[in-house]
Amino acid sequence: MLHPFVVAVPVGVLAVVHELGSEPWPLLKLALLASALSLGPALIWIAVLFKLGWIGRDVLLVERKNRPWVYPVMMLSFALDAELLFVHWAPFPLGRAMAWAACAVCLAMLVANFVSKVSLHCAGNAGILTGVALAYGGWALALVWILPVVAWARLTTGNHTLGQVLAGSVLGALPVLLVVVWGFPQLV
Repeated sequence: MLHPFVVAVPVGVLAVVHELGSEPWPLLKLALLASALSLGPALIWIAVLFKLGWIGRDVLLVERKNRPWVYPVMMLSFALDAELLFVHWAPFPLGRAMAWAACAVCLAMLVANFVSKVSLHCAGNAGILTGVALAYGGWALALVWILPVVAWARLTTGNHTLGQVLAGSVLGALPVLLVVVWGFPQLV
């Protein structure tokens, strides 16, 4: 329920519309392209791993042992997103900040994965909501309801414990907070 990419695309579109006002179409296309560049390589890589039999039938990466195969590809996708898309094609500081923050979240999740299973759904959504709340404040706080709903879904499906949901939320929000506040202070 509410996969981070399902939340990221509409929240990104809302952020673009808010930033650009009446002329959002060029950057709306950019936001959709950024979403495709961020999601596409990871999905293709998961399909390749599945086809090779390296992750068994675990295409949703529920098993902790399968996640380290995907995190580096996700980090590379977000880094390319940050630099190629948001520096060379469109100077959109929030997009660049969020792409680098996503790299930081993936790195935190990769490290945490060696210690315990952590909720990637909660991490992704907490990161997205933290970045948008830092950049836009007021209206973005109306989206906070998403995180408890995602946490509840992860708990009731039995995919995660309360500790894993809380750890995912912290590991999603903290790197974004650090990247945006220190790396992109003009957004706060």
